[in-house]
Amino acid sequence: MHYLPNYPLAVFALSFAGLWLATWTGAHGLRRRCAMSPDEREDFGVVFAAHWS
Repeated sequence: MHYLPNYPLAVFALSFAGLWLATWTGAHGLRRRCAMSPDEREDFGVVFAAHWS
């Protein structure tokens, strides 16, 4: 029986693929569910910039 932590490249590839899929699904889900008005988009930009600083 193979023990997955003995294969760090496989762990990296599976983690990367899983996180990429989660990000892609979330981005497409939000885009379809809630279209933002220009005012909301500006407010979101402020909050987004504050998040990264």
